[in-house]
Amino acid sequence: MSKFSILFLALILLATSCKKEEIKTKTDILCNRTWILEEYSKTSGGVITVYYKKGGSNNIYDYSKDTRNYIKDGTTTAISTPSGGLGYRGTWKFLSNETQMENQQTYPTLGSKRVVDITSPTENEFVYTEKNDEELYKSRYIPQQ
Repeated sequence: MSKFSILFLALILLATSCKKEEIKTKTDILCNRTWILEEYSKTSGGVITVYYKKGGSNNIYDYSKDTRNYIKDGTTTAISTPSGGLGYRGTWKFLSNETQMENQQTYPTLGSKRVVDITSPTENEFVYTEKNDEELYKSRYIPQQ
């Protein structure tokens, strides 16, 4: 075999053996893990109040055990530390080309539907914001290790 044939064969093998990277949707990223709250804040009148920051010493609330799980079937579960570790269940779905999310608590009581703006999820964070009159609430979640 000539050197050209060997080189050509090696290039073909290299090209066909490379694994293509799988493109993940926002649903795949969101539903593939348990999320823990890293930071929760409110902006009002240009003033930012940080209620909780993971590892912070001046937290107003303890959200250290808060978790969120989103399931592809449109259900969700959550644990809320300030509520005494109370577990919640609900439903979720993306809206507006996956730039917003609608959540509704269904257990232990039926809650109203809330729509929040989504600025991610990525592999490393999930951030949503919710506007209430002139106040903007921001929740930043990271994957549980």
